[in-house]
Amino acid sequence: MIVCFGAFTGPFGGNIVLALVPTLKEAFNVGVAQVLLSIPFFMMPFAICQLFSGPILDNTDKRTAIIIGLVFYALGSLCCGLSPSI
Repeated sequence: MIVCFGAFTGPFGGNIVLALVPTLKEAFNVGVAQVLLSIPFFMMPFAICQLFSGPILDNTDKRTAIIIGLVFYALGSLCCGLSPSI
């Protein structure tokens, strides 16, 4: 169940910004363009990591690799959530 949730939140996290544009714009006192830059900044590392995830999963224990990936994702999300500026 955790793996399914992790696989769901990856792409969903990039798209949730679209619904939050007015709120983020107001909270950080920036323009729409700056808020929308968060989508490619989120999706590029997500796409790049997919290039390496296959070989890593082939050479290591899948459970450990998935847990480590989810921990990094959670830590990154926490850092973004606690960010005082855009």
